[in-house]
Amino acid sequence: MVASPTPRQPLQLLLIAASDEVTAHLLPVFAEADKDCEFSRAGTPAGLRNALSEQPWDAVLYVPGVSSLSVQAAVRQIDEAGLDLPLIVVARPSDERGTQPAMKAGARDVIDADRLERLIPAVEREVREARHRADHRAALEMLNESQARFDALASNLPGMLFQLRRDAEGVFRFLFVSEGC
Repeated sequence: MVASPTPRQPLQLLLIAASDEVTAHLLPVFAEADKDCEFSRAGTPAGLRNALSEQPWDAVLYVPGVSSLSVQAAVRQIDEAGLDLPLIVVARPSDERGTQPAMKAGARDVIDADRLERLIPAVEREVREARHRADHRAALEMLNESQARFDALASNLPGMLFQLRRDAEGVFRFLFVSEGC
């Protein structure tokens, strides 16, 4: 029996844009690259807040032109929601002045609208890095929980718990000494 490959999960992309025409412009880019994507568009601060709470997203694409929602405001809302979502700006080539402030505000990348072939690699890279950051945070949290359990165990033992190491010169060093000392 041959195992069938697991179905690919579509990328969940939140698009911050003024109109659905922008979404229609980006769909062929992902279709040509054979990327399964599900788009949802937010065009207002309230729409972004609702979209962020509705479902988990893989990335946010920001297309300048939403007068009521700047890149800085979008990044702030994502941060306030406690999410680690990469925000990628798809800017017009004539909008070079907006590129640097977007990056300073927290955008992960800026892609020129006339060089959309760079968009898919940028989205894939940022999604991968966000997943690595999430894995790293989870590992640190597990390490902290393990350390707390060890500390609780060591402090409740009668007597003293210690770790002693002798180095190459024959000098002894305490690496750990419990609070019962």
